[in-house]
Amino acid sequence: MCLISWNTARRVAAASRQAAAVIERSPDIVVLQEVTAVTLERLLPLMSMGGLGHSLVTCPPRAPQSKARDCVAVFSRYPLTRIEDRVLDLPWSEKVLPVRVTLPGVALEIYGAHVPPGSSNGWKKVETLEGIYSALARHSDAPRILCGDFNTPQSELADGSCVTWAQKVRPDGTVRRKRRIRHGDGQRWDAAERNVLRGLESHGFSDVFRELHGHQPGYSFVLRRKSHVAQRRFDHLLLSGPVSASVCRYIHVWREDRLSDHSAIEAELVLHAPA
Repeated sequence: MCLISWNTARRVAAASRQAAAVIERSPDIVVLQEVTAVTLERLLPLMSMGGLGHSLVTCPPRAPQSKARDCVAVFSRYPLTRIEDRVLDLPWSEKVLPVRVTLPGVALEIYGAHVPPGSSNGWKKVETLEGIYSALARHSDAPRILCGDFNTPQSELADGSCVTWAQKVRPDGTVRRKRRIRHGDGQRWDAAERNVLRGLESHGFSDVFRELHGHQPGYSFVLRRKSHVAQRRFDHLLLSGPVSASVCRYIHVWREDRLSDHSAIEAELVLHAPA
């Protein structure tokens, strides 16, 4: 079963080409971030014609002269229902979409997330990460997937450890945590990022890309400022329960073709019978 997660960057002019690129890879489930009511109007019919006839989205239909924030959408070959019994405490409810995918003999839980960047949204980023962690930091026998654009970490070191945006790398390579960040507690900011990136491991989640590729460098976003180029691995896929991945990769060509400023993450999933 193929799953693709991708931040589509609200690109109206590229929406039709985005849908065509996705459908060409014949996925079973697609989780899109930074979808708007406008891009959704173009994506929905094309995805349906491509076999992804079931969909759920967090943004309402477009109203005249409205400018709703960007949302999360899930498209699937299988029936979808919103998970109503899982309360997520979020500053903006449209940033996380919890859905249940009804497969033959099993129900798969998917949490599609777009964590807002702290550079433009401040502590809303921290509150979103805290809400995600609070909802998922529990045991479950169901196969669970958390995927999307987390806007973290700042970087990953050669030993596999993460540097959060509440940390600073010194010239000698050592890392220190900031005492204050954006007029708030640096420890809380650091913990919010780290809990989702690593803390969910104690609740059964694993980072699929790292599990399959070890400490091999990976990235999904490229920041260019004059002569400085920074590669960030912002887009993630975490699995928990009786589900694993045989393949996990980033689709860079879509970003290179300017369909988005993010590379998509794609995985071939394997569901296992409960122990």
